Amino acid sequence: MAKNKIILVEGPTDYFFVKAIFDSSIIKKKIDLKHCKGYPNLMSHELRTQYKVDEIEIIAIIVDADADFNQRWTDIKQHFLSLEPSITLPTDIDKNGLIHFENDITFGIWIMPNNKSEGMLENFMENLVPKEDQLFIKVKSTITEIEAQQLNRYKPIHKSKATMRTWLALQNPPNGKIELLIEDNLLTTNNETCNTFVAWLNKLFNPIITTT
Repeated sequence: MAKNKIILVEGPTDYFFVKAIFDSSIIKKKIDLKHCKGYPNLMSHELRTQYKVDEIEIIAIIVDADADFNQRWTDIKQHFLSLEPSITLPTDIDKNGLIHFENDITFGIWIMPNNKSEGMLENFMENLVPKEDQLFIKVKSTITEIEAQQLNRYKPIHKSKATMRTWLALQNPPNGKIELLIEDNLLTTNNETCNTFVAWLNKLFNPIITTT
């Protein structure tokens, strides 16, 4: 009987983006990918539910650091400790993503954007926009001008979200599907940022993955 392998992500944007990474990479092994309607529900309900599943082999989570990376990492460690007192995650998370084996289960943790800084999925995605993309360059400069005039209404931590959504709104068609960004070559997977993420996935689900 095949053992269960699952990745939990915060929401639908994360789901479609991670699925697109799977589809564009050499990752071919069957796993489940589930979005959990936000970080609180992922950590307090879905993680606990999956931990109790019979024949669970791998549980991975991909979450945003948001405004305070250290606080997010501390919170994650507390949630894992609450699953089982014997689950003690390391003091620091590896910048290349965490893989931790305990109680016959492999746990994987990736904190967007890079396991060390505040931010979220959109910060990660920004790094995948080709450097020569003139539209993206213009969007970034316009966002900077708007902030200089104090016209923005978003929180500072959401600058990358505002930037990416503005850039997406100017594509053809506007606000295209996240999962098509890589397929249409609007984002590249051939850079250090994405290679590190894919290497973590490959190491975790060695040798390869697909979604259901």
